[in-house]
Amino acid sequence: MIRFLKSSWWNALSVQIGWWVSVLAAADGRPWIGPPVVILLVTLHLWTCPSSPTRRRDAVTVLTLGAIGTAIDSAQVCAGLLRFEAAPAPCLCPIWIVALWLHFGITPRSSLAFLRRRPWLGALFGGIAGPAAFYAGERLGAVAFHPELWPSLLSLSVIWAGVIPALVAFAWRQEDGATDRAATGGRRGASSSRP
Repeated sequence: MIRFLKSSWWNALSVQIGWWVSVLAAADGRPWIGPPVVILLVTLHLWTCPSSPTRRRDAVTVLTLGAIGTAIDSAQVCAGLLRFEAAPAPCLCPIWIVALWLHFGITPRSSLAFLRRRPWLGALFGGIAGPAAFYAGERLGAVAFHPELWPSLLSLSVIWAGVIPALVAFAWRQEDGATDRAATGGRRGASSSRP
């Protein structure tokens, strides 16, 4: 069971579960249902990380993407490109959207790892999948777009075409940096122990 929870298949399924629960609950006027489910799934992901350094790196990615995603969607709300019924203030996205951004932060070193050396594919994937997810959310009644559809979809496409490759690069840069520091520290320790 633990092996499955560490798989990229579970990672992708987990994000889908979080998305569906959050969007359907928000569309039904119960936006508070999604965040606890998402937090549980993110916690499960972090719990199954193979080591403390991996857990820390994933937690940093989750929190960073949560902050950036909140700013991005709040800016789109302010610009009139997105509208959420459960928004806590005129220029803020609702907590269930923040939770989805946090949840998406578990993907770059797991289910989206195949994009690590393919930023162009990440941009293509993001430019299509991002607006498609929001469009599905709009059709289900969880979000509303600009009165003319194309400004919202164009904005989402451009944003997600940048978010996916940047997220994957950020997550893996943390890993590469940690590996470089370990290698450099190891060399320093070896050289300082010589007479």
